[in-house]
Amino acid sequence: KTQEESFARWGHERVLYDAVLAVRRERPQIILSTFVGGISDGHGHHQASALLGKEACEAAGDPSRFPERAGRQAQINTFGGGVNEIQREILAMAGLGMKRSPR
Repeated sequence: KTQEESFARWGHERVLYDAVLAVRRERPQIILSTFVGGISDGHGHHQASALLGKEACEAAGDPSRFPERAGRQAQINTFGGGVNEIQREILAMAGLGMKRSPR
């Protein structure tokens, strides 16, 4: 199956909605995907899951997406572990596409 066939069977918005609810409910510190969303991932289910991971992360922080379930926007929280302010900012900008915070 291809990514398109997977979404045709699952329903892209329906699966994205479920993923967004999970992110908003669990509020993970980080979301990592095993797959990249390309042909190298193998079958379409893997390709689709990579795309959904990125989309869910972005949509969970956007209160205009699925507003009936919008809670607090996504944020980066760290508790120990040696992650400093600069590392959080790099993660936010590079990994999540968020804007640089003012200093």
